[in-house]
Amino acid sequence: MIEQPASLDTLLRSGALLVLAGALAWALLILLAVVAEGLSGGRVRLAPRLGCPPRWHRWLVAAVSAVLAGALMTPPAGAEDRQVPALDGLVLPDRPTDAPPDLRAREPPTVSAWVTVLPGDSLWAISRRLLPPDAPPGRVAELTHDLYDLNRSTVGADPDLIRPGQRLHVPPAHETYSEDS
Repeated sequence: MIEQPASLDTLLRSGALLVLAGALAWALLILLAVVAEGLSGGRVRLAPRLGCPPRWHRWLVAAVSAVLAGALMTPPAGAEDRQVPALDGLVLPDRPTDAPPDLRAREPPTVSAWVTVLPGDSLWAISRRLLPPDAPPGRVAELTHDLYDLNRSTVGADPDLIRPGQRLHVPPAHETYSEDS
């Protein structure tokens, strides 16, 4: 049997596929080099040594950074299942309190100018305890803001981040409702 020589069309297709495979392998190698540069903190610069043009190198670094940043900012799978449904019309504190019920059961407040933060407390929960049980939500919100303004140096920049054991000064108009000395 005598083999027929390959046609020019077949040779061109095979050559183009070989060149394309080589170009893809080179591009993958450059991409891996850019990732390695990023992992080394830029101390090792491999891509320029592999023949990557500077403009492409800058573009690849930006693209890889964007992809990695996007991957890090994506919420984990199933995170949407943990969202709390909307509670329209309910007055809620800024953050939920998870303290066990026994920490919430207390004696009626005694006269004092200080209150100690319990685990799971929020400024809203403290304000609610300092006021009479029938106090309207607007009054609780007002006392919450007064508590924060008066204790800003103790609480810090975020009024939602109070720590157990912190002692907060009670505004003078509410001292008759404070909890401890």
